[in-house]
Amino acid sequence: MSTLLLSSLLLSVAMATALVAWWRARGLGGAFLRWSGGLMVVAFAVETACVVIRTAGHTNTWLYNSFTVVEFLLMLRLVACLLPHRRTALAVTAALGLLAMGAAYLRSGSTDFLLGEGIILLGAITCGWSLATLWSVAQRVDRSIVGSPSFWFFLGTLAYFGGIVPFVGMMRLLYRNDPELTRVMYWIIIVLAIVRYLLAAFAFHVARRQGGWDEHRPRA
Repeated sequence: MSTLLLSSLLLSVAMATALVAWWRARGLGGAFLRWSGGLMVVAFAVETACVVIRTAGHTNTWLYNSFTVVEFLLMLRLVACLLPHRRTALAVTAALGLLAMGAAYLRSGSTDFLLGEGIILLGAITCGWSLATLWSVAQRVDRSIVGSPSFWFFLGTLAYFGGIVPFVGMMRLLYRNDPELTRVMYWIIIVLAIVRYLLAAFAFHVARRQGGWDEHRPRA
């Protein structure tokens, strides 16, 4: 089994775990669960499609680039579920992110390689909103923060996007000088992604255990 296939298999297992956990919690209702479920479904479908495309000997980077944009918009929608008063700022950052990806594509002229500059900005924006959401959750929940499903969900996204930003930033240069080291370091992204989806699975479990995804009540 190749290293790439192994990494995809491990990531797919983590995604499937999150998807099953969401499926069990979906009956609780609410906008956050609907949109987060959409994110889980799309992410799993894209990863599966990428494995099939790569196994067939074709380039799948274009699909990862496309998914990055969809994921970014879905993440901002999830933030809006918990920070509805920030919708204008979210819309502005969404526009900036889309412009950055468009500019990165025009500069590259191809999707055969990750659109690094755009992905870096999208990751940085997502990190910022994840931090803002975690801060808001800490101020609002009326229980220990570790009992908040949003805490675990956005902790995972913060770890993932915070980790990939520096790696993607140096990946193109690193690949030119040492392709083998780049492939080894790619495991950083895989491990962070696995952690992210396992934390999402735990967040869905916490929501199911407490009977809802409610982060809007102020502290007593």
